[in-house]
Amino acid sequence: MKLEHFDAELFCNYYNKNLYFNDYEKRLYKRGLSLCINNPKGGILLTGINPSGTDVESNSIFYDFKYTEGSFWNQKLKLFTPNLLDKVAYLDLFPQKESTQVIFEKETSIDFRARMIETTQMEIERLMPKLVIIANKQSQYYWGFNKNSRWMGYNLERVNGEIIKGKEIYLYKINGFRPENDRINQDKLHTTHLKYILLYAMYDQRHEAKYANRILSAEQIEQLYTYLK
Repeated sequence: MKLEHFDAELFCNYYNKNLYFNDYEKRLYKRGLSLCINNPKGGILLTGINPSGTDVESNSIFYDFKYTEGSFWNQKLKLFTPNLLDKVAYLDLFPQKESTQVIFEKETSIDFRARMIETTQMEIERLMPKLVIIANKQSQYYWGFNKNSRWMGYNLERVNGEIIKGKEIYLYKINGFRPENDRINQDKLHTTHLKYILLYAMYDQRHEAKYANRILSAEQIEQLYTYLK
């Protein structure tokens, strides 16, 4: 999928269906998008929910994950060994800029978010990651974890057992899609390329004592990835 296609489809597809942008969504549009480019296929996909931003009109921002800088990105880059970094893709479910996630969820319509997820899910499937790492807790229900809310509608099965010695991890196997007929992209996606999802909080030094059994080193994430392959 070409970058300009991904960019245009997020909005043009929405307009072409004659759906209405509310005032807040129009403000988001003026802020531009923030999209990770040059994502590798067939490796790991690290996901967030949306990039930060404020009410300033600007051009869209495009970046390469492995060349990102700053404390926000350094915390994510530290999850991966140099050997693994070239296999890591990054996507926010929503490429619109908003610093307060609660505001984004409250002020955007369900139609707006559904159209954005529709395109983002197609890009996720195109990347065919063997392991998806969900690094934002608030985004989990868009994947199908909530029984009463389908969204992308993946059928998820918890993987039990001690995969990494001494660590409590939340790993799920993806067994196709849920049977309900109201998920996003149900007419386009009948099978999935996705294999596993890892729910992983972005712990820092403040959490080392309390959550030591949940914090994974870069080497342990590489071990998990190698095991799942």
